[in-house]
Amino acid sequence: MESFELRSSRDKRTHEPVPPPYVYHPPEQWQATPHPPSFLGFYLVLPALVAASAVALGLKASVPKKNASDPRFGKWSDEDDVMMAQWPSSLFPNQDEIQIAVAALALATAVFASALLFFVVKGGPLQISYLNRLAIIVHTGLSAAVALAGTIYVFVLNSSTAIFDIEYAVSVAPTGSGTFIYDQGTFSKEGWSCSARVLKYFDADLGHVMAKTCSIEMGARWLSLLLFILSIALFSLLYLDARRGRFFMRS
Repeated sequence: MESFELRSSRDKRTHEPVPPPYVYHPPEQWQATPHPPSFLGFYLVLPALVAASAVALGLKASVPKKNASDPRFGKWSDEDDVMMAQWPSSLFPNQDEIQIAVAALALATAVFASALLFFVVKGGPLQISYLNRLAIIVHTGLSAAVALAGTIYVFVLNSSTAIFDIEYAVSVAPTGSGTFIYDQGTFSKEGWSCSARVLKYFDADLGHVMAKTCSIEMGARWLSLLLFILSIALFSLLYLDARRGRFFMRS
């Protein structure tokens, strides 16, 4: 009788349902989430920012530089042999360097963000610490602030540039032959080149470098505004993602 009871209890244990194996389910905020429609902003802003900053760097690299030790001169008119220096005696300092620095920072930020976007598309939101996430957002914000400062700088220079005075130039130009450097006021490169290009003999004798410089400087100035718009757009996308969905980065 006792053996029968033991056998019965053993049979009951063998027929008891086996609990399913434990499967870990991560919290909802760590689960892979499909990219929202707003993610399209990254696909639009990042390539545009890379292209705009690269073009801005190329434009500034192609701008002729002022060589104070060996200035170039162009023929003043077709009536005599008077030559005027390619650049005036006074130009605003660090015009090219500031715009190059702004474009280089924007390009570095865009390339870095593009690399992060590649990993997000392949493997889901980046799982990084809060401080690293904050550092990335702050960096993009600083990049936008630098772009704004550079934009303000070039537009202020363009509005503050001196105006080429043809009557003054005639009064200081030597008669017959010789060379002279225009020394009335301080110019931006855009202000001087766009003024001097109207002197057709002068510009032609320099290989139309004034007309080319004017176009390049105007393009670079408006590109600086575009860089700021795209930089602030990138910062806004990352900030809004951090506040709302965290589809890009999570802690």
